[in-house]
Amino acid sequence: MKKTLFVVSAIILVLASSGCFGANNPANVMNDHTPMPINYVKFAYDGGPKYLLGIVKVDSETSATFCRWQSDDNKKVQRQVTLAHRFTTTFNAAVNTEAWQGARERQDIILDLHNTKIGLGIWIPLQEENQIKFGPRANFGKVTVFCTAGDKVKPLVGINYTSGRSYDLAFGQDITWFRTSKRSGNTIPELRFKQTNTETFIGVAMGFLL
Repeated sequence: MKKTLFVVSAIILVLASSGCFGANNPANVMNDHTPMPINYVKFAYDGGPKYLLGIVKVDSETSATFCRWQSDDNKKVQRQVTLAHRFTTTFNAAVNTEAWQGARERQDIILDLHNTKIGLGIWIPLQEENQIKFGPRANFGKVTVFCTAGDKVKPLVGINYTSGRSYDLAFGQDITWFRTSKRSGNTIPELRFKQTNTETFIGVAMGFLL
């Protein structure tokens, strides 16, 4: 318990001193918004922008995720906090809040309906100006396919292949995104690539299981 409280405190201090953008496959709406019984931290450098992710195990069915993203010129900062809980073997739910430098905020309820083969993630915004998002996915053993869609939401298609090493690819009208990583002991090094109409970067990240 003391270790968990220490991890939570440390991550909150880092977040407060400076959320969450481009860290994981953008076609997967669930990403780090599902309960994960681990204590984990990841640092990413995307050719300028910097990113911090922390996951804290609250109990066997609940986890909290903290994210912070900062632009290369330090003028844009995003923070995000998610609390996710597993209610049954086929239903998870989460509450999510994020803010851009305190000027723009949003809150969402995230629902995840799934079995071992298929799943559906749903983002329900609590502000009228934000749009509902849907994220169906299908699992074929080592391969998972997912997409993001919704009213006024640009569709994205993604795929994950994991067999020792993990590979992620996402693409849409304005974006191509790729990531590969492989766990080595308690560390997970990662190579990342993203191309849009306005930016291209090759980034690196390192994750640590605590």
